[in-house]
Amino acid sequence: NQGYSARADHVTDARLCDEAIWLTRLLLSLYPGHSELDGLLCLMLFQASRLPARVSETGEVIPLPRQDRSLWQKSRIEEASTRLQHVLGRQQPGPFQTQAAIAALHCEAESAASTDWPQIAALYALLEQQAPNPVVTLNRAVALGEAGEISSGLVLLDGLQKATLDSYLPLLLARSRLADLSGDLASASEHLQSAIDQTSNDAERRFLESQLLDLQARRSP
Repeated sequence: NQGYSARADHVTDARLCDEAIWLTRLLLSLYPGHSELDGLLCLMLFQASRLPARVSETGEVIPLPRQDRSLWQKSRIEEASTRLQHVLGRQQPGPFQTQAAIAALHCEAESAASTDWPQIAALYALLEQQAPNPVVTLNRAVALGEAGEISSGLVLLDGLQKATLDSYLPLLLARSRLADLSGDLASASEHLQSAIDQTSNDAERRFLESQLLDLQARRSP
């Protein structure tokens, strides 16, 4: 997580991701056949495969829909896909395997437009049962919105806002995205501005500011 997610001074650290993958392979050599360890390895391979496309040469964040998929590391995706099929065949389900299955749907889609959002939403619903967590619910809400069930996604976000995530940056971004999908560009811009005010990462702030400019341009006649 530390290698893949944004920090105050940079966006990703591929060396940390490689180290995590190596450590997980080491654990699997000690505990062969451990399905959740296998699921975790698949998840990290899928996520790390996209690292070369996540950041531009100038250090700007590139969101998943805009990434150059030819830069994704196909060998890691192929290894993770083959391993995941084998692991799921054991019928010993767990949250890491479910997260890996979600990542697989993103990585195996030929384009952002062909992503199977209904299936992703269904997998997040399963993950909510396996490992209940507000962040999982947030991700399911976004997946529902992308699948065309915007009102259902907003209901989930309303429940989270009433709980403990009112100023949580991903919640603000999720609200902005669903508002955008519903055509409410004013609310989308408002939530995005709040997210910009929350972030402490310069690269992330520049990316969000560019997103805000795009929203504002679309609002103007």
